Amino acid sequence: MAKRQNSEGEVEYLLKWKGYSFFYNTWEAEPNLNNCKLLIQDFEKRHSKKMKPKFIKKEKIGFNFGDEVEKIVNVTMIDGKLYFYVLWKNKNVCTFVSAKVCNKK
Repeated sequence: MAKRQNSEGEVEYLLKWKGYSFFYNTWEAEPNLNNCKLLIQDFEKRHSKKMKPKFIKKEKIGFNFGDEVEKIVNVTMIDGKLYFYVLWKNKNVCTFVSAKVCNKK
């Protein structure tokens, strides 16, 4: 789960749907999540500090290692900067990559 504020100022959460791959993750507006109050409370408790993108360190992935983008799964703003959630070709992994870095490639 992730959280953001859209251009209308509405809070949205990125949901991973049980039984579906991350390709089907969707941003859902908070008012539409009445049945998920406990899930949201748990998320807010665990993420009380400002969220930062998490980068995978176990496996070397990215442009610096010769990897190519298969597709952009999602787009979000983090700390006022545009990030793409990228699926890497021949990998079963997505990572956040800044738009600045993607545009150079």
